[in-house]
Amino acid sequence: MSNITGPSTIPAAELVVRRLKQHGIEQACGVVGGAIMYITDALRRTDDIHCVFTPHAHGAAVAAEAYAK
Repeated sequence: MSNITGPSTIPAAELVVRRLKQHGIEQACGVVGGAIMYITDALRRTDDIHCVFTPHAHGAAVAAEAYAK
């Protein structure tokens, strides 16, 4: 079995955040929870994307709509 933890590998969540930055995303609204935990953590570690996390999807949708206006 090959070793995938070499210096040239990065976690998938970090890759997602890099791609968001490359696409010019500056604001993100989302729901916290186990399924998205790694991406949530990666977003919280960056200063380039302002994040608003809510416990329910409805709250995240309201936050995103308010930001868009």
